[in-house]
Amino acid sequence: MESILSYQHKLISNREEKIISLIRRELENCDEFIISVAFITLGGVTMILEQLKDLEQRNVKGKILTGDYLTFTQPKALKKLLEFKNIELKILSDEKFHAKGYFFRKGDIWTMIVGSSNLTQTALTTNFEWNLKINSLKDGKIARNILNNFYNIFNNVSKLTAERLNEYEENYLMYKSFNKKIKRQEKRLIEKEIKPNVMQIQALKNLESLRSYAKRGLLISATGTGK
Repeated sequence: MESILSYQHKLISNREEKIISLIRRELENCDEFIISVAFITLGGVTMILEQLKDLEQRNVKGKILTGDYLTFTQPKALKKLLEFKNIELKILSDEKFHAKGYFFRKGDIWTMIVGSSNLTQTALTTNFEWNLKINSLKDGKIARNILNNFYNIFNNVSKLTAERLNEYEENYLMYKSFNKKIKRQEKRLIEKEIKPNVMQIQALKNLESLRSYAKRGLLISATGTGK
């Protein structure tokens, strides 16, 4: 009965069951695994680190595909994944890659988790997510459709190298620095007290007087006076 229940389709949203619990369980029992997500953080990798170490010791092969979309994926996370000899890691560039899927093969059966969760700590534990867990024989239609779609992308992307990772890290740090600069500027603008100049003060007084007897008004001011 327990075996039959484990193969039933199921929606996981971090409410009744945490997504990380299901992923850990599947990793611990799989013969092969594939992770295809838009974003990866070190927090997300850390949550499955023990399972990944065990899979490496058992020489269970895995493939991981992510992208550089929005420069969100953390270089530290990619460096940690590159340490595993049993994992083929690739990063898709110049694409708005936003797919999320976790695939685990046990014998002739694929368990597939497809939905909204990236490999991040919040997505796997606290965010309200929608992920559908489905099962298919390895020659089943749904497994072939999903895996063919994955391999059409994965096989056309080069394996992530240390050199390529360094390039990505430079872009990542530059992007983060730029964002911090913009936020500081926005903060200064918000905190800055805005005061009208002499001409604007007089215009505001005239408009206030005008409102006492008219519904509409027209302000005429020369270029450079601060309209």
